[in-house]
Amino acid sequence: MAIGDLGDAYLDQRYRARRRRQWPCHRRAPPIHGPSRLRPDVPARYGGEVIYAGAGGRALVADDGQAWDAVLLVKYPSRQAFCAMVADPAYQQVTRLRTVALQEAVLQPTVPWSPA
Repeated sequence: MAIGDLGDAYLDQRYRARRRRQWPCHRRAPPIHGPSRLRPDVPARYGGEVIYAGAGGRALVADDGQAWDAVLLVKYPSRQAFCAMVADPAYQQVTRLRTVALQEAVLQPTVPWSPA
């Protein structure tokens, strides 16, 4: 059984943005991070709920280069619900801009050690 096949799945998302001057295109585009860029309506259509969204701080315990600009934790009813959301055209629109704007991203699926 794969992680998240049964019950709730939590997706830990961490983003490191390129500085706008490093973007290959859309140099004058607004930033994609922060509350104004969060689109909770897309995950909500698939039962997703943003548990936490915030700016990353300086890492207290980590290797060099492990600071993140933004951190999100989103709860989905299942891994299948997340996969369905990724196929949504509205999500795909954000993905194109995110690919241009991000230097690095981590999407880590997790499940609770014990029932919530």
